[in-house]
Order: sequence, then structure tokens, then C-alpha cells
Amino acid sequence: MMHNSLLAVRQRLGQSVLFVALLSSAPFAHSKTYYINQSNQAVKAADAAYQYDSPIKQSDGNWSFKVYFAGTSQLYEKFDATAPDYNDSYIATRYWQWRKDGSLNERITCHKSPKAKDPCAQGTYEHWERYGWSEVYNYSNNKKMGWQLSYDSLKNKTADPNCKTSLSYQVLMNKDKVPEAGCIDKENNRSYLKSARWVQNSKIDGPSYRFNEQGRVVELSHSKNGLNEGLAVSYYDDGTKKSEAHYHRDRLEGEYRLYDEKGHLTVLKTYRNNRLNGLVQNWHKQVLVLESHFVNGKKEGVEKQFYNDGVLKHKINWHHDKKVGLESFYANNGQITHEIKYASKDEKVLREKRWRDNGELFTVEVPVNSQYGPAYKTTTYYKNQIKELWQSVKINRWKKERWTVVATHKVVNISQWVDGNREGEFLMYNRDGTLAAKGRYHQGHRVGPWIDNIITPSQENYDEHGKLHGLQTTTLKSGDVKTLNYIHGEKQGEYRVRDVNKVVIAKGRYENDKKTGPWIDIEDCYRGVSVCKGSYKNGKRIGKWHSFDKDGYLVYLLNYDMQGQQQGDNYQFNAQGMVSLLMRYRDGKLDGDTLYYKPDGSPQKVEHYQAGRKDNS
Repeated sequence: MMHNSLLAVRQRLGQSVLFVALLSSAPFAHSKTYYINQSNQAVKAADAAYQYDSPIKQSDGNWSFKVYFAGTSQLYEKFDATAPDYNDSYIATRYWQWRKDGSLNERITCHKSPKAKDPCAQGTYEHWERYGWSEVYNYSNNKKMGWQLSYDSLKNKTADPNCKTSLSYQVLMNKDKVPEAGCIDKENNRSYLKSARWVQNSKIDGPSYRFNEQGRVVELSHSKNGLNEGLAVSYYDDGTKKSEAHYHRDRLEGEYRLYDEKGHLTVLKTYRNNRLNGLVQNWHKQVLVLESHFVNGKKEGVEKQFYNDGVLKHKINWHHDKKVGLESFYANNGQITHEIKYASKDEKVLREKRWRDNGELFTVEVPVNSQYGPAYKTTTYYKNQIKELWQSVKINRWKKERWTVVATHKVVNISQWVDGNREGEFLMYNRDGTLAAKGRYHQGHRVGPWIDNIITPSQENYDEHGKLHGLQTTTLKSGDVKTLNYIHGEKQGEYRVRDVNKVVIAKGRYENDKKTGPWIDIEDCYRGVSVCKGSYKNGKRIGKWHSFDKDGYLVYLLNYDMQGQQQGDNYQFNAQGMVSLLMRYRDGKLDGDTLYYKPDGSPQKVEHYQAGRKDNS
């Protein structure tokens, strides 16, 4: 489509200019200002976008029609028209359009054809950006013809005094030579020719060029009736060839080559009817890094990838664009690291092997059938001997993917996954068939009652957020049974441990997840201590604490203040009940003399501390 400004030329010349020109034939016609909106409709001055005066004065048979931005002296449009012959419309010879800041936006030069009945049916169109020319082309009967030129900015460059600012219709219609022209705006920012293409009936039909800022050709291609045809070449800024391709009816045909800036070949492809067909090769610094084959756009045969030093990295077989046979991966020392064997039709994996860095076989994975569905059996090796076996099963149910682990070298378990989270029933069995764990998951969290025998046998409950809630019963390694209550993840209430005879051997109480009040504890004691007795406040020890060994002998007598810090004299006793160590504390730190005693109770040595630091003087 012809630029919209040409429609404005026709409309205003065919309606306004002729009308006001006739008015000017009256001997005493007075000048009058007319106001129009952006749709060329007459409006009041307050609503106007543009304004113009009439009648138009004639000079040497030419008429000049000027349109201004409303309320200003800034030109918006200007038409130059020839005098009428009263058998035809006025014929515009020039048209200009400006922006509100005064910069030129468009210029149209019209050429009257002897057979043309339409004003400006043939001419040259020029468009400016603020830095200079943007686009130039000829048109005829609303279709682009000849050279179509586009420009880009060379801002802040020195202005060229020989820069051409116009191109004739005849120059743009000379196919044998690309026009040479640039222009300068009022700030002396120069534009340069960015591209040129030969156009017939608004379709590219000949050579197309793209240039850099220095005016060198960086792309050259050819078209026929709007379709790419023949050789297309691109260049680096210094003129070194970058790529070359061949087209037939807009489709790639034959070899495509890509070069680096030093002129070395980096990519070689072969096309037939716009599809890859034949050898494909890639190079890195003249070293081959990829070699593959295509038939009618699909991979066929052996594909090889190489490290940058030429060592084989990856090898795979293709048939009709699908993997078949062996796919192998290699370390840069040439050692195989991974191998996959595929079926001949559907890319189904038949076997997968992995090797350690030292070349030893690590794992072998093969598909198997199980009672839960299709599965993979994995064998792990250590020093080429079987170390362990396990299976994983992929089950598709309820339109969601679920994975079930069937067996490991220690346990057998069944679990389900939905969108990456465990969901639903969970079962785990030991190798001897005994239950290891049982419960349910929801969105990855344990919920409801659970049996967990994985580390220590326990029965527990979880709320909907996956936090312990309710009574937890745990059987310790000693056979003693611990009971503890939780409320939404916090320990709350009585703590009890009973021996095999159901006698209470430890007890205490929690408030808001913290120990409080008198305690007999068997879990949170020093090493070598079986039972410790004392009181807690807000989870901290207070007052006197007594610790006993498994035979009931006193091992420690410790003193704490109400903030839970050790204070004063603290004692350690030997097996004969004699003091073996006296430690003096202040605010939780050793402070004063620490005395060591021999088994008979006589002094052995003295160490002096101050605020937790040993005094070696």
C-alpha cells in the first residue's frame, strides 16, 4: 500500500486546493483561516489540530498550499501543485510534512504520467527520522518500484559537506548502480545507507545489499518475484567472508558455509529443498567438533562429537531421526563413561551402563517387568564385583506420574509421587519381610498415624501440615519404651520412659516445647552417665543436678542458677565415691581454681581460670 500521506495529497488537492483556487479568481477575495482535525474535517479553532489560509495565491502557474499546526506558525504540511487544465485535477509536484518540533518527517516528489488520471500516481517517497533519512523509494500506481533504500544513524559524526540530500526518480530506477546518497539534519547528525534492494511491483526482484557504517557490503543476496534465488553471501566488517548459502524459490539448496573472522570454515551443511540432506560438520579453531548426516531433514547414521582438542566426546546412531543401537559418552582422556543401548524402532532404552573415572564398571541398568508395572533393575559394581541391586518402577495412574521404588539392597518399599511430592500410601519392608515403615503422605508431608521402625521403632501421629501431633511411642535400643505427647509439632505434657517391666525409669514434663519442673532424664545427660536428676525452667537446668552411672553411683554434682548458668563449686566423683575434680564457675564460665585429686583423695594439680580462660602464668 502507498504511504498514507499520498492519500492526504490527493484528498486535499482534489478538494481543498481546487476549491480555494477558484475562490482566488474573484478579484476582491479576502484571506480566511480554516480549521481541521486529524481526519481533515472542519472544526472550531479550539478543537483543531491544523489550520490553513485561503485563497491560495498563484505564482508562475504554480500553487502552494500550506497547513500549520493549529495556533502556531509551525508548518505541518506543504503542497506545491501545477495549475489546472480544468479537464483534470490539480497535480502535486512536491509534498512535505514536518513534526511539531520542526524536523522533517516526509517528502514526496510527484511525477505526472501522460496516462495518469490520478494526482501523484507516480513519484518518489522519502521518510526522515530526527537524525536524517530513514527510507527512500519510487512508486507507481501505489506499488514500490526501483531501488528501495533504508538508512540508519551515524550520530555525533563529522558532517560530510558533499552529502547528497535528494535522489531523482531516474537515479532510483537505474538497476545497474546502487544510488549513493546520505543526508544531514539540523544537528549535523549524518545518516548512512543501511540497505538497498531492487523492487518491482512492491516485490524484491533483483539484488539486495546491506552495508555497515563504513559503506562496505556486509550482505548480498538475490531475489526473483519476491523469493530468494541464487547465491546469498555475508561478510564481516573488514570484508572477510562470513557465510554463503544458495537458494531456489526461497528455499535453501546445496551447501551452506559459515566462516570465522580469520576465514576458517566453522560450519558446513548441505540442503535439499530447504531440508538438511547430507553431511553436517562443525569446527572450532580448525578442529572438527561435530560430524553428522541427514536425509530429508532427519538424522541418519553415525553422529560424532569431539572435544576442542579432537578427542571423541560422544557417539550415537540415528535412523529416521530416532536413536538406535549404542549411544556412547567419553571423557577427554578417551575413557568411556556412559553407554545407552536403544531398541531399533521406538528409542526404548534396553540397557544403560556407567563407568567410574578409573575405567571400572559402576552401574548397569536394564528394564524389567514387576508386579507394579514397567521397572528398571540397577546393579552397582565395586572393583568389578556386584555391590548392590535395586529396582525402580514408573506407574501412570489418574493422569499423573507416580514413581514406586520396589527394592534396594537393604529394604523393599512402595511409595507414590505426584508432581514431585510423595502422595498416598507409603510402605517399607526389611529384607527379611518385617515392616520398616507404614503411613500416608499428602503433598510431601506425613499425615495421620505412622509406624516408623527404620531407626528406632515408633508409633506416632501427624497433623495435616506434617507436624507431630498426639502421642508418640518409641522403643529404645535398650528395650525401654518412651512416651511423649506433641501438639502441632511442639512437645507438650508428660514424658515417660518405662523399662521392660513397665517400671518408670525416667520422667518429666514439657511446656511449649521446653522442659520444665523436676526431671529424671536418661537421654540428655553427660557421657558415662545413665541417669541425671534435677529441675528445669524454660528448658534450662536450675539448682542442683545429680548424675549417676549404670550402677547407681554418683558421678557429678552440678550447680546452676535460675538463668541456667553453672555457678559455684561443681564436683566429679570417681568409682570409689571420692572427689576427682572440683570446678568453680561464675556465670557459666570456669573462674578460680580447678582442683584435680588422686584416687586416694589427695591433691594432684591445680589450674587457675578467669572468666573461662586458663591462666598459664
